[in-house]
Amino acid sequence: MSPSVVTQKIVLMLVLLALGLGIWLTQARFRAAVLFEQSQTLQDAWIESPASLTAEDWQTAAEDLLAATRIDEHAEYYHRYGMLLDAQRTLLGEDITAEQLEQILGTAIEAHRLGVKQQPAHPIGWARFARAKALASQLDGEFDLALERLYTLGPWNRENQFFVAQMAQYFWPAFSEYGRYYVVNMLQLALSHPGNDTPVLNLLRDGELLPDPLCPLLNLPDLTDAAQAACQPQQ
Repeated sequence: MSPSVVTQKIVLMLVLLALGLGIWLTQARFRAAVLFEQSQTLQDAWIESPASLTAEDWQTAAEDLLAATRIDEHAEYYHRYGMLLDAQRTLLGEDITAEQLEQILGTAIEAHRLGVKQQPAHPIGWARFARAKALASQLDGEFDLALERLYTLGPWNRENQFFVAQMAQYFWPAFSEYGRYYVVNMLQLALSHPGNDTPVLNLLRDGELLPDPLCPLLNLPDLTDAAQAACQPQQ
C-alpha cells in the first residue's frame, strides 16, 4: 500500500471520528437541555402551587439539573442547580438538621462558583453566588469579590438590586467595609429610581436600616421622594 493511500485512509478515519464526536456532543447537549426543561417544569409547578410538591419532588428536579451539568457545563445549569438546593432548604423548614443545612448550602455555593467561572461576565450569577455565601455566613473575601463583580457588571438591574437589599436586610452588621462600599452604591442607584425603590425600601425598613445606619451613607438629594421621606429622622 502506497504512502498516499495510507495517508488518505488516516485522514478519512479522523474525519469520521470528528463527525462521530460532533454527533455525540450534540446528543449530549440535547439531553442536558431536556433535563434542564424537566427541572424548570417542576419548579414552575411548585411556584404555582407550593403545597402540591414535596421536598423529594424538588430533590428530583435538582438531580436532573446536576445530571445536566455533568453533560454540559452551562453556567445557567449550575446556577439553577444552586437555586433549587436553596429552595430545598426552605422546603425542609424547621425539620432541617445542622448537617443538612451545611451540606445544602455548601453544595449550592460550589454550584454558583462553577457558574460564575463558566460565565464571569453575567452579573446575576454573581448575585446568586453572593447570596448563597451570605446564607452560609461566609462573608469573606470571596463574598466581597462577588459584590464587586455584581456592582461592576450589573448595578442597574432590578433583580440584582433586590438581591443586594435582601442581603443588607439580614447581614449588614457582618459586611466588611469593602463589601459595604459596593452595597451602598447599588442601594443608592435603586433608591434613586422610581419603581425600583419600593421593594428595596420595604426590605431596608424590615432590616431596621432606615434612617440609620444607611441614610447617612447615601446622597439624599438624588433619592426618590419616598426614599428621602424614609431617611427623615423619626419623631
